Amino acid sequence: MFEAVFTNFNQAVLGEQGMVMRNNVAAIVSKAVPVGKVSRAARSLFSLLMIAVLLAPPMTVTPALAAPPDDCALRSALVCADIPVSLPFSLDWNADAGALPDATGIGTGFTMIDPPSARLAADGPVFDGDAPGYEPSKLAVNTTAGTLTIVSNKGIMFAKPSISTETNSQINALGVGVDVGSDALELRATLFPPAWPSGANSSQQAGLWFGLNEDNYVKLAFVNSSPGSGGRTASINLQSEDDPTVAPTTNITSSPFAWTGGTPVQLVLVLNPTDNTARGTYQVGSGVVQPIGPLTLPSEFF
Repeated sequence: MFEAVFTNFNQAVLGEQGMVMRNNVAAIVSKAVPVGKVSRAARSLFSLLMIAVLLAPPMTVTPALAAPPDDCALRSALVCADIPVSLPFSLDWNADAGALPDATGIGTGFTMIDPPSARLAADGPVFDGDAPGYEPSKLAVNTTAGTLTIVSNKGIMFAKPSISTETNSQINALGVGVDVGSDALELRATLFPPAWPSGANSSQQAGLWFGLNEDNYVKLAFVNSSPGSGGRTASINLQSEDDPTVAPTTNITSSPFAWTGGTPVQLVLVLNPTDNTARGTYQVGSGVVQPIGPLTLPSEFF
C-alpha cells in the first residue's frame, strides 16, 4: 500500500508559516494490486507531500483491503481499513470530505499522517498517541473558498538529526493509502505558498511526496532559495531519499526564479514502476510548464 499526501515541508522556519491549497487536485491513476500479489512496497504505507484543490467531483473514500496492523501503527487515528482509497482519488474541499478532521471538525479527506521519529518540542504535546504526527489545530478547511491551509513550525522529512539538525520532525505529513500495480501514478497539486521573509532562507518548502516513510520517499517541492543578501527567489526540487544515514544526493533542482507570495504553483509528479523513475513538471502562475527529471528510484518504492 502506498500513500498520496499533500502537506507542508519546513526547515528552520522563522515563525509559523501558512500554506494555502486552493482548487487543487490529488489525482492518482493506477491499477490496483491483485489480492495475493503483495510486494514489500504493497505492504507498506506510502506518502506524498502537498496539498491542492481542483474543481473535481467531491472526494469519496472507498475502503479497500486493510493493511496489516503493524503497517498502520502510529499512522492514523482511523482504523487500518479506512486508510486505503480507491483510484482515481481527488479532493476539492468544497464540502466536508470526511476522514481526519481539521481544527473545527471539518474532514480534510486525508486518512493518515506519516509519524515523525524526532518530533520537535516547539510543536507542543502530541494530540493523538495513535498518530503522533497529526495536529488538527494547524489544519483549516474552508469549504467556501475550497482551500486547505496548513500552518507549520520548523520541521522537515530529511536524513536524520545526526546528519542535519531538526530533521525527521515534520508533523501533518498528510496522506492516503493506495495500492500500486504496473501502471504509472500521476500526482497533482496546486499550492499558494506564503510570502516568506525577503532575504531569509531556511529551506522552507512545500510539495508532493511519495514513499514508504520519512526515510524512503521521493518529493517534488517548491523551495525557498532566497539569497541572504536580500530579494525573494524560489526553485523546484525533485529529490529522493533511501538512506537516512547520509544526506540525499539523488536530486535535481531548477534554476532560481523570482517569486511573489501567493502566486499559484502547480506541481505534477509522475511515478513509473516500469522503469522505476520519477518525473515532474511545474508551472508558476500563468508561466510555461517546465519539466524536471527523471530520477531513478529504488525498486522497493514500487
